[in-house]
Amino acid sequence: MPLGVQALLPFIVLLAAAALTGLRPRRPENGWIAIAGAAGGAAITFLELIRLAPGERVDVPFLTTFPYADLAIRLDALSLAFGCVTLGTAALLMLARTRMSGDRRDPWASWLLTSLATLSVIMAHNLLLVYIALQVLTLAWTGALDGTARRRRTLRLAIQVADIGLLLAAASAIQSVGTSAFSGVPSDTFGPAAFGLAVLPVLVRVAALTWSVQGALAPVAFEPAIAWAAPAGYLLLRLLALLGGHLPGRPVEGVLFGGALAIGAAAALLALWQRPGLRLAALLLVTQAAVGLALV
Repeated sequence: MPLGVQALLPFIVLLAAAALTGLRPRRPENGWIAIAGAAGGAAITFLELIRLAPGERVDVPFLTTFPYADLAIRLDALSLAFGCVTLGTAALLMLARTRMSGDRRDPWASWLLTSLATLSVIMAHNLLLVYIALQVLTLAWTGALDGTARRRRTLRLAIQVADIGLLLAAASAIQSVGTSAFSGVPSDTFGPAAFGLAVLPVLVRVAALTWSVQGALAPVAFEPAIAWAAPAGYLLLRLLALLGGHLPGRPVEGVLFGGALAIGAAAALLALWQRPGLRLAALLLVTQAAVGLALV
């Protein structure tokens, strides 16, 4: 099988499942189709992961335009492992949703498109492509792609404005070294200012997790987990890998540690006053994410 087809297989499986559930709305079997699509995508990424040699990376180009705007997929241990875990988590959340009664909504096509867009962020070859994939992801979780758009303009606008920071960081890399590809950007390319812009989408998505616990929570928190937490975690790990595992300067380390610790402490204090339930679980998730960010 050609390498390009292998790289696209998880996307094809998710897109096919989304098409099936979208063309046949409100069918009892749609949930199982969605689960099969997400689990199939996770299995494919896992198989591709175990086929990689230690330290190996494969860049699969589909459209070569400019050195900084190639349409390509990056297959390495980080992207494949994170993609596998993300799609596996999506499948488990879908399974949990099928076991709940009383909710007549039909979220399967939207959830599959959100998973597809998140996988696009994870598999993107360069910073500019990551920015474009993030915009598609925002359209997916807000319901714009499947015609079920919800009125969440403030949150959507905040995330889209924060994503501009990543675009500016990509422009800085292009100006410095002529490319924004992960394999072509040296570890000393980003200074404190550029790193701050690049990490802004991560911070806003962590804040979105905190914001989500203030309103009514859905029975299954698919959107916070797949559309916010997963891209934020991947972006942070990818940026750290791009920087060689070291943050650009002590001030940046101090600000990141202090800010994350403050968010974690605030979420933990709020959790003390919550009764057992979904809201408590969400606050504990925010606390764990913030502590993980502080330990970076």
